[in-house]
Amino acid sequence: MGNRPVRLLYAKKRVGIGVRLAIMMAALLVLSTGLFAFLSLMSQKREAIMMFVSSSLNMCRSFERILRISMLENRRDEIQSAIQQIAMEDVIHSASLVTHLGKPVYSSERDAYETVPLDDARCSGCHASGETNPLKRLPEVADFLLLEDAKLARVWLPIYNAPECYSSACHAHSAKESVLGIMQLDVSYADIDKALSGSHARLMTYSILMALATSLIVLGLIRRWVTKPVKDLLDGTRRVAEGELGHVIPVGEAELGALSRAFNKMQERLLSSQRQLIMIEKLASIGKLSASVAHEINNPLTGILTFAEDLVDTAPADDPHLRDYKVIHREAIRCRQIVRQLLDFSRQDKPNLRPVDINDILTHTIGFVSKQAIFRNISVETNLGDSMPPVIADPAQLEQVVLDILVNAAEAMPKGGRVFVTSCANSSTREVEVAINDTGPGITKDNLQRVFEPFFSTKGGKSMGIGLAVSWNIVNQHGGRLEADSKPGEGATFRIVLPWGKTPSRSAETPVQTGG
Repeated sequence: MGNRPVRLLYAKKRVGIGVRLAIMMAALLVLSTGLFAFLSLMSQKREAIMMFVSSSLNMCRSFERILRISMLENRRDEIQSAIQQIAMEDVIHSASLVTHLGKPVYSSERDAYETVPLDDARCSGCHASGETNPLKRLPEVADFLLLEDAKLARVWLPIYNAPECYSSACHAHSAKESVLGIMQLDVSYADIDKALSGSHARLMTYSILMALATSLIVLGLIRRWVTKPVKDLLDGTRRVAEGELGHVIPVGEAELGALSRAFNKMQERLLSSQRQLIMIEKLASIGKLSASVAHEINNPLTGILTFAEDLVDTAPADDPHLRDYKVIHREAIRCRQIVRQLLDFSRQDKPNLRPVDINDILTHTIGFVSKQAIFRNISVETNLGDSMPPVIADPAQLEQVVLDILVNAAEAMPKGGRVFVTSCANSSTREVEVAINDTGPGITKDNLQRVFEPFFSTKGGKSMGIGLAVSWNIVNQHGGRLEADSKPGEGATFRIVLPWGKTPSRSAETPVQTGG
């Protein structure tokens, strides 16, 4: 017994939002449909009873007109016989004629000749406050009373005195009497009530079945539009909490679809931020290591280069080892260039930030590289946006980024090709974008993931692979993004995205790694 509340709480937690919404919708549908059906049935029953009463009153008027001549001529046996015949109808329970003093003079029931009290509903309409003398005219031409236990409608019609009545041969009534009595019919509505009850039961059954069917449909729609998207969101949130960034949630419709899109976008930004942090840490670590290695190698390398130069200069022309001395000298110079590149990579320069026009940087850099021999068979085409907003940046460092991307594009097309450079401004994100696209062989998917890693190169020993790493760091320090996109055989596209009119969060106080 003590664990019962805990089990109930656990069960409630396991009931999903879709099931709860379905239960709530089913309950509301059943209640609303039941209430609507009940009110409709009550209205239908009331209207049916009123139509039945109206029909019964018309029947009573018809009987009164049929018996009028017999009453004028005071043919009592004929009147009694007619009343007995009337009462033989299936729906008529009884028929009677009552005087204005409440005394039944004719009745289909032989034991129903008791005097009707003047305060009875059938007499109170004529005898106000129990007075013996009736009113001259009734406010209603007819009246009725429902006996629900017996399923009877008791209708009565006042019989007024008329000249042909008090001037007839029998002189049964004087001219001073206004209301002579009433004609009463007790009409059974049991069959109608039974039919209405059956109709009501069917209607209630159909309403409940329709509500349940609608609930099942609503449950299916909720499972599709609510439960599954919410489950996907929960699963995605759980995976992100466990460190699995990059999991894409299926995007649905309406608000949950927008929430899924926002969640996926948040994941992309988290993943991008994580990659940036990893890259920054990697660049910092490699920069320190490069500086340490370069300084350690530089001292003995200087001695090797000095002695190699001395051997080359002092050796006679016919010395068989002269060729080896030159190889040692050449390789020592190559090692010194590598050491200088490592030192350049590890050196920290403070950017000189100021408002610059990105189109001016592109035009200047393209004009510079297009005169180099590597661009002899390469066509550089531009499509620069008009009236570009200025960006807060170091123009020299941005030129270095553009130059490195253009040189890489040219090296990827040794037999010639085309390079497309475009620039545009995105007013919604307040960013300036530069896209550099080439018609080279493209980059494989595996290499594309490592293209910004330091010392990663697909050129063999021709490059140390630090140019794009330095470019990525420069753009990142300017508060922007450097992105690469490529498919094998379709060329490569590098995008430089920078905020306009905004000082980078990593301001001029923060040094930037640069390289040669």
